[in-house]
Amino acid sequence: MSKVYEMIYLPTAQCNCRCAHCGLNFDTVDDNEKSCAEVADAIIKSKYINSNVVVQICGGEPFLRNDIAGFVIPLLKTFESCYVSITTNGISTSNIANFADSIPPNLRSRVGFAISIDGIGETHNQIRKYKNAYNLAIQTTKIVASRGFKLHINTVIHEENIDQLKEMKRLFSNIPISFIPICTDVSCDENFPYSDGAIQAFFSYLNNHPFFIKYICSKGHMSPPTDVTQGRKISLSCRMGILSPATLVLRTSRIQIVITWAISAIVDSIMYGKTATNTEL
Repeated sequence: MSKVYEMIYLPTAQCNCRCAHCGLNFDTVDDNEKSCAEVADAIIKSKYINSNVVVQICGGEPFLRNDIAGFVIPLLKTFESCYVSITTNGISTSNIANFADSIPPNLRSRVGFAISIDGIGETHNQIRKYKNAYNLAIQTTKIVASRGFKLHINTVIHEENIDQLKEMKRLFSNIPISFIPICTDVSCDENFPYSDGAIQAFFSYLNNHPFFIKYICSKGHMSPPTDVTQGRKISLSCRMGILSPATLVLRTSRIQIVITWAISAIVDSIMYGKTATNTEL
């Protein structure tokens, strides 16, 4: 049985933003959320984790919790080639600074931050529905960079920020930046959010990312490309964007069925000697 080489961990479903592109209800407190240390301990004791496992932490907003280090540090120390990437809106600057300072300098090369910035100034604030979100996110980029962590910018493409994409590339010229289309599965909006004119304006910013190109070409349905791509042919046979069978998804509250089989598959193997199946891992 293949070992887990990638994990997506949602430490909380709470979020301090109400982004225009997110239709999920991240306003729920789950009294049964496990501590980050508990989840880390179960993972470390499991025999199914690869030593070079890649861990993606997202949410919700991870840094609404103050115990993220209790998850990250044990994993870095246990799995010698483990890499951790944390997606954050960058608003909780104090918690982020405390977390950054808590990571031993010799482990920081294996931790990266993806900070969400969806426009310049007030454009970002309006999209995220949080006053001063832009300034706080910029402050976080400086905190992260000054501590020696890898840094990436994620920008969700909106009709409202398309005319700022070029300036954002210039503004963050020293930082890798990804421009991400709004996904209807996340926004919970059945309507594809872009006009043909908008697609023409931002298509070149997708950096030939296969999944994003498929999504845009199919106008949200992964169907054959439309004329806005000037006849570009996209193969629909690859598994781009589909989690492999060796990917473990850990969530703490939003999708209970995922929590049940993901965490219990590990915990059961530790506490009760049960063997997780290929379906579970």
